Amino acid sequence: LRLRVYGLWGKAIQTAYNACHGGESQDCGVTKIKRFMVRAISAGMSLYPFLTGRGYVSRTRFCVWLTKDMSAPTWVRLSNGMAILVDPAEDLGRCVLLTRDWDAKITRVCRSLLRSGDVFLDIGAHCGLVSLSVCDLLNTDGRIHAFEPQPELIARFKQSVVRNNLENVYLHNVALSNTTEQGELAVPYGKTTLGSLSRRLDKSQFTVTISLKQASQYLQQLGIDKVRLMKVDVEGHESVLLEGMTSFLETSSVDAILFESEPHEGPFRERSAVKKLAVLGYRFFAIPMTMLRLRYIEVDESNDGTVFPKAHDFLAISRGSSLASLGVRG
Repeated sequence: LRLRVYGLWGKAIQTAYNACHGGESQDCGVTKIKRFMVRAISAGMSLYPFLTGRGYVSRTRFCVWLTKDMSAPTWVRLSNGMAILVDPAEDLGRCVLLTRDWDAKITRVCRSLLRSGDVFLDIGAHCGLVSLSVCDLLNTDGRIHAFEPQPELIARFKQSVVRNNLENVYLHNVALSNTTEQGELAVPYGKTTLGSLSRRLDKSQFTVTISLKQASQYLQQLGIDKVRLMKVDVEGHESVLLEGMTSFLETSSVDAILFESEPHEGPFRERSAVKKLAVLGYRFFAIPMTMLRLRYIEVDESNDGTVFPKAHDFLAISRGSSLASLGVRG
């Protein structure tokens, strides 16, 4: 069903692309037409009911063609009313411009966990999409600490914070790790979401010198001792990050950790980041791709990597907690 739905979307968009692109040599107000189409797609996608598929739509040749000449950062209104500044020339920015989200599944998980007064750590915040998508839930007595090492992205995020007049969102232009030093972040062109300290993907990338901070020391200096949710999106650096965060996790209360883990890393329980969290007593739930309703599948000895072979997103909850006690909703 998912493939059929995506196929219909892709076929409709590709047909429109061919119709528009057939007259590429005639520039009859093409820029105005593109802007109108962007607004029309954005309005239509605001009614899109599925948790997956937005990236598929935004990566079609038609959508890439629509936004390829939009070189300046653009303001987009998210579904919760917050304004975010995105770059339409890159993968995430184009998707948010056209669909008002990037991974609706992750957004819903975060919104299901957070409440007024909570503390949220957004590690690998990019331009602030997840933080801005949940900040309305925390109210003025809650706090968001967002960590993003890429200077261009944190500058854009800061403009969004100012635009929305948010006083409880704190930005940190650093990468949390297991040491304090300078590092080189490899960033693929047009895909800043894949910037990584641990991966070198291909030759089509540039490097950025960034500031690394020892995670436990840095967080303890901020006076953080109780966290409702920590979202980790650091593109392969999870194990190193958790190594540097062990002391903080041992002495602080972190109810839930949302993180990525790739199938190619081997059996789930044997993955380095998972082993570090398991020692601390965390339980794990796979969050597989789904169309309409979130599913949480607990990982135990009977289904380690067999029930969810393609799952990339996982929720770890602290010892003694349960999904029900955390108020997690599907």
